[in-house]
Amino acid sequence: MVHKSYGNYVSLMEVIGKYGADAFRLWAAMSAATGSDVRFSWEGVEYARRFLTKLWNAARFVNMALRDFDPHYKVGEHDYRDVDTWIRGLLEELTRRVTDCLEEFDFMGAASALVNFTWHRFCDHYIEAVKYRVVGSDEGSKRAAQRTLYDVLLRLLQMLSVFTPHIAEELYQRIYAKHLGWESITTAPWPKPQPYDKESVERGNIVISTIAAIRRAKSEAGIPLSARLPKVTIYAPPNYSEVLEKNLDDIAGTLRVARIEVLSRGRGARKVAEYPSITFTLHV
Repeated sequence: MVHKSYGNYVSLMEVIGKYGADAFRLWAAMSAATGSDVRFSWEGVEYARRFLTKLWNAARFVNMALRDFDPHYKVGEHDYRDVDTWIRGLLEELTRRVTDCLEEFDFMGAASALVNFTWHRFCDHYIEAVKYRVVGSDEGSKRAAQRTLYDVLLRLLQMLSVFTPHIAEELYQRIYAKHLGWESITTAPWPKPQPYDKESVERGNIVISTIAAIRRAKSEAGIPLSARLPKVTIYAPPNYSEVLEKNLDDIAGTLRVARIEVLSRGRGARKVAEYPSITFTLHV
């Protein structure tokens, strides 16, 4: 039993005063299936608050990256890179999953999927992979990255507004309201999942997984992520090497590598966990 006289009572206003209503709402949605009892957790609310901080910082970067972007600009399909089609395809999967969960009143499933995608796919991987493109790349590639950032964040805010309406509304008003006719993100039309090319998602996953593995190796070697590496050698079978060769600019630009060599024979010192037949060696 929870009661003030037992000393185990937590005031809702105390939680909201410390972490805000959005963090509390998100924690509640992620904590248990509908109809189940929920044990209050300060750590859980703190996790939700950290996520909202991550979202806010990501939106600040997107807003900065879009300063010279016209939302009416038509990006050519050939300008999108595999990392762009990767995140866009995964976004369609996410939209379908979140929609299905909400229709079944599975708020925990919907909220958890949104947090995991936003934090670990969009922020940790995609944004890191396109930072160099929005500050110094050819026009077509830059606009494709900007368009993808614009579209993905908007879709995420539409769906997150169910759980975190205050921060979603604030970011919508700052970034999108001047371009769109919705009075509020909370009354915007619900997004409908669109068809996507699953093969392009797989190609993007190969690139992103390789980047993540090399970043990890760089960090474990004590090399600052912002430091330039002279060379990286990647060893991969033909079905993977073709994809990697096509995306060398993104791998080198993200990891700050002066030269990348892709070989079909040999084996590197480290492997890519998701694709163990891809190995690599850092040359420092």
